[in-house]
Amino acid sequence: MNSSATNTKPVSQSISNPIVMSSVFKSGTWLLRHILESLTGLDCHEPTINNGKMNPADPKHIEIRAEHFYSWHFTPANEIQKKLTDINAKPIFLMRNIYDLVVSMYYHFANNIDHEIGRGANKHLYFSKIDKHAGIQKIITGSKDQNFRWKGLGPHLYQMECMLQFSKTYSCYLTYYEHLVNNKHETIHEISKFLNINVSENKVQKLIHSSQFDIMKTTAIKANSGSHFRVGKTDSHIDELDQQHVESIKKCLLMHAPELTNLTKDLGLNSLMQYNG
Repeated sequence: MNSSATNTKPVSQSISNPIVMSSVFKSGTWLLRHILESLTGLDCHEPTINNGKMNPADPKHIEIRAEHFYSWHFTPANEIQKKLTDINAKPIFLMRNIYDLVVSMYYHFANNIDHEIGRGANKHLYFSKIDKHAGIQKIITGSKDQNFRWKGLGPHLYQMECMLQFSKTYSCYLTYYEHLVNNKHETIHEISKFLNINVSENKVQKLIHSSQFDIMKTTAIKANSGSHFRVGKTDSHIDELDQQHVESIKKCLLMHAPELTNLTKDLGLNSLMQYNG
């Protein structure tokens, strides 16, 4: 994404540590990438994904390129933690309320988000044949159906658990979708401070403007890459999830990320686990 509208001069020469961003799938990746591109003057590098198959915990896919920051949905488990520590990386981790996350994942597949940029999952026909309740349940528990193979919510909860565990031993910037969207001014200043970038209030205001949903969507459509933008709503789970869904999510937590709840409490990120239904 071209960030020249918000950059008056390149900042990248003053950034010595590699910036490595990991976002939970459907947590606001494109918005945070836009902010980082604008603040740093760096382009985003994402690895080439072959047929959707890549081990998110394998450090081999993390490639640091000149004049780029790295961004993908990787899981910072032990081997990746070691690599990030060895290269003195500046990790930025983006998460989302786990209940809203389920809803966003459901609509990603049901509405075939990303088809315009040639990366649609093309599972909308599968989801059109089952009701929404059943579709959301598939997102949570997973599916081995030949028309929809999906590991469920568990790996994404584990990814968040690894992010928070790593942040307790290494300097990381943690944020989440709700904070990113609702407190953009504060988020921009927090990231600037984490990356040791001086940013003027004028630039912050320009970045807030350029990162509005409608403006980013219009820019993406002009570049023939518009479908990955969908209006995400905080607390969307209130109207979408029922008690069976909630109980299934809790079982996923116990099975895949048993430490996640306590970690969010320790780090003051309770809202990630908050159910408002």
